[in-house]
Amino acid sequence: MKRLSLEVQTISEIVKLSDFQKSKFFTFFEIADSNNISLAGKLAAKKAFLKCLECDKSGYLPYDKIEVKRPVGKRPSIEVSDSLLLEKLSNQKISLSISHIKDIAIAVCIVYNK
Repeated sequence: MKRLSLEVQTISEIVKLSDFQKSKFFTFFEIADSNNISLAGKLAAKKAFLKCLECDKSGYLPYDKIEVKRPVGKRPSIEVSDSLLLEKLSNQKISLSISHIKDIAIAVCIVYNK
């Protein structure tokens, strides 16, 4: 299996979210360690990732069970804590890229066989 997805997210959509709504899309660590443009990139990455797994078609969208991480000097990665998603990811590898410009973030995700 090889799937590619691209998502765009605006900062204005992130700014409109209440703290409760943010907790439905982001983990505690993502919120604590991010500004609005960074959160926009992380949400775009999560949406692209879920599209690659075709979760958008089933309506199963566990955003808060997906954490986008970017260690200093390294590429962004996705950490999943949901058993259904982990099952879909068996023998799969994830490649992720996130970029920002002004008030827009874009993410590209590729899920492919190891």
